[in-house]
Amino acid sequence: MKFKIVYFSLIIIVFFSCNKDEIINPAFNVTTKTLDISNFTNLDISDNFNVLVTFDTIPEVVSIRANENLHEFIEITNFNGTLKAKIKDGVSISGAPTLDLIIDAKTLIDIKLSENANLTFFNKLITSDLNIVASGNTSIGGKLVLSNAKFNLSGNAKLNFGGNTSKLTINQIGNSEIINFDFVSDSIFSTMSGNSKSSLTANKYLNLLATENSNFDYMGNPLIVKSLSGNAKINKK
Repeated sequence: MKFKIVYFSLIIIVFFSCNKDEIINPAFNVTTKTLDISNFTNLDISDNFNVLVTFDTIPEVVSIRANENLHEFIEITNFNGTLKAKIKDGVSISGAPTLDLIIDAKTLIDIKLSENANLTFFNKLITSDLNIVASGNTSIGGKLVLSNAKFNLSGNAKLNFGGNTSKLTINQIGNSEIINFDFVSDSIFSTMSGNSKSSLTANKYLNLLATENSNFDYMGNPLIVKSLSGNAKINKK
């Protein structure tokens, strides 16, 4: 019996030792490194990265601006056209680090953000299709000109876009928010639950399935097809 107790105690100690993150304190000095990455149309960003994107016709440029002792713990890769940025597994960064990912891109068609990542478009993204999946405490802002957009939001994710699209398909759960009447769609198809919120403009058609405490505020004069349950609300502004 005593042997079993000692044996299981050792297993627990080894388990927690293996799962303990290395804690890094950011250095005072901040440095920038330019990376040899190109030919990407997708982003997959996690951790605390602040992503700044400029759209241009010039070749892609990717730079990382970070506290000088953090560069070795940053993983940025390009696999099958997806630029992925994360902190190495087993590493935890304390305080308020600088983690700026600066990108010159030709276009983007698929964006995935998780944890505490933030993304800002410095200029207008003009493309046919755009798919966004955002979770955690992420945020995305900028201006879009699209034909077809799909937004899948969860957690505390927030989108703040201006611009327009012909068709917008939304799936929102948790406390997620889409907050800008300046984003105008011809047709919106929205499914909402939890405490999610949307503030958008629909010109022609709005199809809404909303449950729990979700809230959809809209501008425009679309034909509306709605199914509300719980405390869900739709409001014309």
